Amino acid sequence: MVCIGNATDVGDPKLAVKNPEIVDPDKLFGRVNGLYDSGRLQEALGEQGADDLLAHVNDHLVRHEVILRNQLAKAKVRFVRLWCCWC
Repeated sequence: MVCIGNATDVGDPKLAVKNPEIVDPDKLFGRVNGLYDSGRLQEALGEQGADDLLAHVNDHLVRHEVILRNQLAKAKVRFVRLWCCWC
């Protein structure tokens, strides 16, 4: 088992499945974009790799926002239906 800081399940897929990490897409995009703007991402991954990673993170952020918007719309519809039943 690999132990890095408090993350004792790093390197053990069985434990990682039981304890998944959640990434905030807004924070991830901000950090990746900052690395890209500074040129450090291109240094680490090359120009194509940096472009691909930034595009992938951006796509994930857009999809996450669509999911949240859809969930909010469904919740509003449920609320309206419940409200109409009480009228």
